[in-house]
Parts: sequence; structure tokens; C-alpha cells
Amino acid sequence: MDYLRSIRRYVGCAWVLIIVCAVPTLAKLPGDPNNAALLYYRACLIHPDVSDLALSEVLHGATPNEEVRTHLGRPAWRNTIELVQIATQMPDCDWGMLYSRGRDLEGDVLGHLPILGRLLSVCARVMAADEDWRGALDMCLTMRRYATQIGDSTYILYAMSQRLNMEALLAVEHVLGLMPPDEPMLIWLKERLGRTTGTEWAPAEAMKRFGEMELQGWRVEPQRLAWQITHESLLQAVMNESTRNDVLSEASRAYARFLDSALAIIEADRSYSEKVDALEDLVSDAEQRIAEGNPIALLWAPVKWAIPYYNLHVAGRASFNATMTGIELYIARAHTGELPKTLPSGLPGDSFSGKAFEYEITEEGFTFRGHTAPVGTRQVREYVFKIGNSEDRKDK
Repeated sequence: MDYLRSIRRYVGCAWVLIIVCAVPTLAKLPGDPNNAALLYYRACLIHPDVSDLALSEVLHGATPNEEVRTHLGRPAWRNTIELVQIATQMPDCDWGMLYSRGRDLEGDVLGHLPILGRLLSVCARVMAADEDWRGALDMCLTMRRYATQIGDSTYILYAMSQRLNMEALLAVEHVLGLMPPDEPMLIWLKERLGRTTGTEWAPAEAMKRFGEMELQGWRVEPQRLAWQITHESLLQAVMNESTRNDVLSEASRAYARFLDSALAIIEADRSYSEKVDALEDLVSDAEQRIAEGNPIALLWAPVKWAIPYYNLHVAGRASFNATMTGIELYIARAHTGELPKTLPSGLPGDSFSGKAFEYEITEEGFTFRGHTAPVGTRQVREYVFKIGNSEDRKDK
């Protein structure tokens, strides 16, 4: 009997061993992608429409209604936001541009990228309306990381990045205008926002790459760019395969001289207005040479965008400075119970003039003003900050 029991135990163990060994071992899953652009492209494919009037009104300061909250509850919203949030934590963002084709990123993709930023902004504003202050500010910081990742050393993505960065700062200011005084949270925001790098400013690399991409476009697909050229003999020379390389080499040298001059102006120790005036003269000189048939006409796009590129950099820095200075005043109010009567010294100022902001306490909060109007306008910039429960203020 004992023998039979031993056999049964042995057979039983053997069958267990056979069954365990027969179960296949699951293969280890591959890691997640480390390229944020892949997730942004996915988000562009599934994001919901934000042209709805109710959503647009929220972006302009209206209180979110039930219709907006219904939108936020839909799977497309949640999935899109989740993809963007995960992507902003990734270190790399390679858009997969085919530089061998010249300017390559399709316009339909570019049209989707700002929509993702607006989705984040709507979420932040809804959280603020629900008094989830930390969640709202975290969403604003996600916007800022997203905007920063979009930017690279090409003018088009740099411009989009700067505009989204400024929208992120507006969302921060909206939340600050609603939340009650909370000194620890404001100090946390100041530290976190101050650590964000913002859109990288690398004019030498960006302007050089813009020119190289344009030249490459002429090499591989000149018929796509031919509409830009009005001078008949230059057009014939660049469209003729036997003379094209000589024309492109001359255009490259002309643009290199333009770029050296433009960078010297941008990096000079001069005021914003003086730099803009000098850049306008430089671009006007290039435009005159284009009319005469100079090959720099092939690179007119990077030439004409030199001034807007510089202006976007200054505007972005001014907006960031205004937000950081505004946070300091919110901290002061949370600490003392009222806004300071004058602007404390040493705070970030107006990048257009290089001076401290003009500061005014208003019925709704406070306002900063610059001293120099940006190029193309006649009015200085204003940055308006509101304070929640303004009827209880001591500093009015």
C-alpha cells in the first residue's frame, strides 16, 4: 500500500511538472516608444473637434457649462489628453522630417498641432472652474512642455511653439485670477514654471537650416518652387539642369552673407527698436537685389521671416517675464494680504524695451504695460491679471 501511494504521488508530481512545463512562457513586452512625436501624431489622428462655440467661449474666459463637461467626458478627449501628457514626459521629439526633400512637414499636420494645445487649455480652465487648482496648474505646465517640444530648429515649428507657449502662459494667468491666495502653491508654481526652458532660441542654427532646406527643395523639386521667381532669366537658369547648380551655389553664398549680417544685428548690444530697424534695412536691400535678378530670390522665404522670427523670440520672453513677475505679486498678496503699491525692483521686465514693466493696480487685479510697441503695431503690450473675490480686497 505504501508503495502504491508513493507511485501515485510520483505520478501526480510528474503530471504537475509536465503541465507546468507545457504552459508557454509569455515573451517580454517591448518598451514604449521614446519619441514624443509618435504619440503627438497619434493624438492628431484621434483628437475631437474644438470648433464648438461653447469650447471657444471657455478659451476666452467663459465659465464651462454642462455641454463642455460632456465633451470632456468623451473617450476621444480622454485618450487624446492622455497621449499628450505621456508624450510631454519623453526626452526626445523627432518629427521624422525628410530633410532630403527640403521643406517637408505637411500643412495638415501643422494644423492639428495647435488643436492639441487648445484641448489642454480647455481642460485646465475646467479644472480651475471646479477649484482643482493644482490639477489646473499641472495641466498648464503640461501645455508648456508640449509647446516646448514642438519647437525645433525650423522656423515654422518654432513659430508654432512660441504661440502655444504664450497660450500656456495665458492659461496660467487665467487660473491665477480665480484661485484664492495660496502662498505654498504659488511658490511651487514659480519654481516649476521657472525650470521650464521654453522654446529654444537658436537663431544661427534655425536660420541656416531654413536656408539649407529651401536650397534642397530647389535641388530635388524646382518646379514646386518656381512660382516664387518673377525674374525671367533667373527662372530659366534655375530650371535648366545644366545651370541649376551654379545658380544654387551663388544663392547659397548670397544667403550666407545675409545670414552673417542678420545674426550680427540680432546678437548686438542694441535696443529692440534699433535691431528691428537694422533688420528691415537688411531685408529691403535683399528685396532690391531680388528685383534685379539676384539668386538670393531662391531663398526669399528665410530672408523675409528673419524679422518675424526675432520678434517672436522677444514677444515670448516678454510674456514669460510678465507671468513670472505676476506670480511674484500674487505671492506678495498671499503673504501680506494686499498687492504692493509699487513694483518691487529686480523682477523680470519688458523685453521689448529692456525696462521694468509699468504697473497699475486695477478694479479687477493689476496690469503690466511695456514701453516699446512691437514691430508692425503702434501699441505697447498689456498683460492683465485678475484677482478672485476682488470685492474683499484691501488694496483697491
